[in-house]
Amino acid sequence: MSTTYTTDFNLWVQQTAQLLRERRWHDMVHDLSRRLDALWRYDQYIANAEGYESVQTFWRKVKEQEKENIVELKKLLSEHIRLGDF
Repeated sequence: MSTTYTTDFNLWVQQTAQLLRERRWHDMVHDLSRRLDALWRYDQYIANAEGYESVQTFWRKVKEQEKENIVELKKLLSEHIRLGDF
């Protein structure tokens, strides 16, 4: 293997690894944004279901689950920021 080929390959590996790290963080931040954006809508869904307690109960349950998902995702992102991975 020539030195030039090895150097080019190593550079490609480093760039690919960086891209994958960036994509991982982008996916997590994008998902957090999507979840936060959807969270406020559940109040409207609950209001729209007025008179249908079972439907309102469903939307309240979904909203609480989403809040838990958001907390977990924020903790995960915070941990990786603290570790310097981000």
